[in-house]
Amino acid sequence: MIQASNLSETKAKNIIGHYGLKHLDISEEDFQPIEPIQCQPFRWDMENDEAHQMSEVEKWFKNALNLPGGFHVKDIHKRNYQLRLQAANVVLTGGTDISVGPSETSCIWIEVKKSKENFKIGQVIGELLLLDKAHPPRPMSVLTDCNDNWIIFFFFGIENKERHLASSTTHNRSIALAIIRQFVLDEGRTYLELLGKSITYKINLSEPLKKRVKFLQSKPEEDDESMA
Repeated sequence: MIQASNLSETKAKNIIGHYGLKHLDISEEDFQPIEPIQCQPFRWDMENDEAHQMSEVEKWFKNALNLPGGFHVKDIHKRNYQLRLQAANVVLTGGTDISVGPSETSCIWIEVKKSKENFKIGQVIGELLLLDKAHPPRPMSVLTDCNDNWIIFFFFGIENKERHLASSTTHNRSIALAIIRQFVLDEGRTYLELLGKSITYKINLSEPLKKRVKFLQSKPEEDDESMA
């Protein structure tokens, strides 16, 4: 059993490789044109750890993303999930800090760190796998200091054809937040319609996000378990 927080980048990419996925880097420019979201960076209390500031981080994301009714942004750092990946002979456990999605369903998990020096790429790849199995929407995971360092992961390709682990690194907070907002609003359409809710917003989706996909959708061998 491996905790996502202890998952090295090499091990995470080896796990992905067992399923035939390759890593694809996507430039920030490939998401253009996109309307940036202007906001001030989150001001960390460097004397306290991230967990003790999570309620303030939650408020910061709520204000920055400014999502319409029917969506959530919430602190879930105390939740834990489990996933068995038989092909890779791995049982993965862990969770994340902030959840974003339609209704009470997650489609984006955000891992926050006070500084870039604490970033763990393997952890966020592991969280993307956990999210993919735990919730129906197509997933995105994000690693950030809520300032000028953002790494975004999602699965990219065509359903039932070749897929990739896509990532994009940006030092532009306004662009990163805009990508997150586009992703959750477009992913939320299906779920709001299922709930009989009217869609009151329009978005011009960036080209890379049009090819986001699920990863483990058709693999009955996998098991997951959500734990409080």
